[in-house]
Order: sequence, then C-alpha cells, then structure tokens
Amino acid sequence: MYKTIESFIVQRYFPMKCTREECFEVIGLNEAQEIVRSNPVLISKLNSFYAVWQVMHDHSLALCPTPDCNHTYSKLTDQVDYKCPECQNLICTVCHTKSHINVIPCEENQALKHS
Repeated sequence: MYKTIESFIVQRYFPMKCTREECFEVIGLNEAQEIVRSNPVLISKLNSFYAVWQVMHDHSLALCPTPDCNHTYSKLTDQVDYKCPECQNLICTVCHTKSHINVIPCEENQALKHS
C-alpha cells in the first residue's frame, strides 16, 4: 500500500482510492499520512497537495499566502486580520495577502503586488 500512496502523491492523484479489485474506497488524509509516516518528504507533499485540493474544491477556503505554509482558512471570517495558527503570520482576509491593514488599503497593496 505504501507504493500505491507514494505513486498517488507523486502523480497528485486526489482523492486517493483503493486500487484493490472492486474496492475503490476513498483513502482519507489521515490514513495516507499514517501509511507514509516514515517519509517526511512524502508527508509534506501530501499535506501541501491536500491543502491546494481543498481550496480548489471549496471556494469558501483560502490558502495562507506564506510560502511553504499549508494552512487553509475560511474566507467567511469577520476578522480583517487573521493570524495563521501554523506560521503565525497575519493575513488580510479581504484580499488574501500578507497583512497590510493599518499601512495601506487593499487596492494599493494589490497595485504594488502587480507592478
């Protein structure tokens, strides 16, 4: 099963499903993590891929903009500044970038980002 999960991670195949004949049951994130627990590189890739998959399939979620952070958060929060519990950075929940509130408005921040 290790080789199967490894292959799914490398190929970015998600959701993962059992490959035994006539099974096709979904392999959950926790189960996949447990199977490849001895390989931190695969665990990291799995967590990163899962976070991106979540955001792509649930439009109420956003991915922390900090590089190498796989935390997802709800776009529906009332907080303007959200502190990521994983990397501890502040995120502007209006434009989903590193926090800039009390410095410049979102429009100016976006303009700087794209210039």
